[in-house]
Amino acid sequence: MYYLLYCILIFSIIFQDLPGSDALGTYGRVLTLILTPVIFLIYFIMTKKISINENIKKFIKLIIYLFIINVISIAVMYLFMSGNLYSSGEFLPLKTIKGYTFILINVMFLILMYNMQKGLNKEKVFYPFYITYIILFIILLIELYNPNLLSIFHSSNQIYYRIRLLTSESSFTSLLIILFFVPSFYYTMYIKNSKVRSIILIITLIIFILTTGSKGLIISLIISLFILVMISKLKIKTRMLILGVVIIMCVILGPKILTSISNDIENYTSVATRVYTICTAIAVSVIYPFGIGNGLYLVIYKQFLSNHLNLLNQFGLKLNNTEILSMINSNNDYNLAAKSGVFQYGIYWGIVGTVYFIKILKDIFIDLKKIHDRKLIIFELGMIFLIINIVFIINFDVQFEVFAYLSLMVYISDINKYKGIKEGVKNNESINNLTEL
Repeated sequence: MYYLLYCILIFSIIFQDLPGSDALGTYGRVLTLILTPVIFLIYFIMTKKISINENIKKFIKLIIYLFIINVISIAVMYLFMSGNLYSSGEFLPLKTIKGYTFILINVMFLILMYNMQKGLNKEKVFYPFYITYIILFIILLIELYNPNLLSIFHSSNQIYYRIRLLTSESSFTSLLIILFFVPSFYYTMYIKNSKVRSIILIITLIIFILTTGSKGLIISLIISLFILVMISKLKIKTRMLILGVVIIMCVILGPKILTSISNDIENYTSVATRVYTICTAIAVSVIYPFGIGNGLYLVIYKQFLSNHLNLLNQFGLKLNNTEILSMINSNNDYNLAAKSGVFQYGIYWGIVGTVYFIKILKDIFIDLKKIHDRKLIIFELGMIFLIINIVFIINFDVQFEVFAYLSLMVYISDINKYKGIKEGVKNNESINNLTEL
């Protein structure tokens, strides 16, 4: 029964822009946000127990810390802002609670995934990721044929001229594609031992790269491959092969990407918005090192955006700041955030929380590298890609693929801890069985 729930939970991740936002806001748009608490409760009732890994404990400590910061920020609001508790169309105490529930449900999702995975064998753990990746590719083909066929899965009926799968915009596709490709490739190559299916998966990834038009996907993948060559222990042939792939990608896609970036700088707003919102978020997290919570940022962050806008001109670049001005002058909180998950949360929990969060990611990555199994190099690539994206490209409030991937890293580390990854977990064994040895 709970394996079915596990499959449903993973499959639900791809639905990130459902047409329920008018009634329920983000909760009506992101399916996993609604399903996670429900499935968590069902799972707890069925099993009567919840296990927590050491790395997951660190996430729990972090959200407890953020909870304390939010309680303090609400107290500050009522003590010093009692006459004006509204900003950007939001009641600040309520906004604090709503904002906090996102990271709370993300960690709940991580705990749930970990507990489900530890009771399953390897094939059952990875199979839903493989199937979901195949479905993502089918969605891509449908979107290439006629994007309007998928309009019922989107919150807006407006025509969108770029590939976005079932997300709200193209930039959100990169993490979905790579973080589902990595476990899918591992499943076909090392669990099913099928080179044919693995080659087909690589071909689908190439098609994704060539058709989505996501600069974030291409640039992040090139940088991730290069970093992987630099930090991982690879055979010379493997190292040369990866460098060859990087060179080919740079030669074929580089000119198009550079032209697109130059065009963005001159005519559009994405570069200016990304650079300025991230720099401003860093400034807020340094000045308020313990954070300002999930609600008070609407006041303080907005003030920072407004007060330092002239700094853009000092770089000598003609950047289009139209989107930034709309964020400052808007009567709602739509898009009022840094274009980075790490630095946006840096506003909430300060530089102190950010350093601790980065330490958690580093610990998970080090645990993976300690295994010394070349079969797991693909997961190192995925982890590097994940970190680059949440630092420089997108937020992770509702990108549950981030925590789904982290749950796999914890699962793999646990296999190594209890038995050794080179021996592996046989297809009829689970981590629960291993802990009894």
